[in-house]
Amino acid sequence: AALEDVWVSRASAKQRRGRAGRVGPGLAVHLFPSDAPGMAEHTLPEVKRVALEQLVLRIKCLKLLGGSHSGPSGTAHESPKDGRASDVCEQLPEPPETEAVEAATEELALMGALVIKRRSGHAIGERLSALGSALARLPVDARLGKLLLFGVLFGAVDEALTIAAALASRSPFLSPLDARDKADASKRAFARDAAPSNKGAGGRGEESGGGLAGDPSDPGRLPSDLLAVHRAYFEFDCLGGGDAGCSFARDRLLSIKTLQQMASLKRQLLEALSGAGLGVANGQVPPGLRQSYLESLGRRSGGGDGCRQALEHWSTRQQQGQQQGQQQGQQQ
Repeated sequence: AALEDVWVSRASAKQRRGRAGRVGPGLAVHLFPSDAPGMAEHTLPEVKRVALEQLVLRIKCLKLLGGSHSGPSGTAHESPKDGRASDVCEQLPEPPETEAVEAATEELALMGALVIKRRSGHAIGERLSALGSALARLPVDARLGKLLLFGVLFGAVDEALTIAAALASRSPFLSPLDARDKADASKRAFARDAAPSNKGAGGRGEESGGGLAGDPSDPGRLPSDLLAVHRAYFEFDCLGGGDAGCSFARDRLLSIKTLQQMASLKRQLLEALSGAGLGVANGQVPPGLRQSYLESLGRRSGGGDGCRQALEHWSTRQQQGQQQGQQQGQQQ
């Protein structure tokens, strides 16, 4: 995720000018001419500027039905949950383009979150799949949500949280002009240390300390930018956010601010998983987690983000409970 440089609208510029004299005499300086080309009169509404996958999921989750109760062929929809999301969007004060809504539904269908009902080649409705119902409970991009759910299913919640936070942030790898070779070497080292080997059973290495085991000099190892980011973040988090962590980040040419932002995003994502009850039933995610608790736990555990510690504590409690249950069963 990154901010893009775009033209401000004339209405927004006028509103900013008004703020300069709100409580006293002021001066507004705009670094563009009054007749600058490319400036719209008004800012487009957000629904026309952003991806609509999350909106479509909300519409299907709430079982909203648009004004048009029939598909292109005039066939009535069977139930509100099987209606078309584009029909609901058409009722908005400033509706998005129909093509944008249809593209969002097709993308969700490719992800397995929606099942599109078709008749004579035309979409007459959509319904949520089991995956879509789970994604609709997460206040995050559908792709990141699917990544988190796979992390829950495969017992790699902390790793999935780290990679999701990395995808939603800038790259933590710095590349200053006077140390570009050193920065490239540092990044390659992280990628080499984290990359799994394509040799062995199933082409997968064994996890060890936040990375994947194996010989770093093995030419068969498969590098990955995301695994490199995960390895860099893992080593930084293990050192805590104090002097040791900051010194490590400076030595390895990592952005401390970006790593701290990733830590905050991880806590937000884990709270969202816990609040939605995803991963709680299978014992992967503790219930009722809050960001403040995770941050406090991280400080008490040496300065980490608190996510890994919370997951490890919960896993230990689950194992102890199972052992106690087995012992009581044997005694009976």
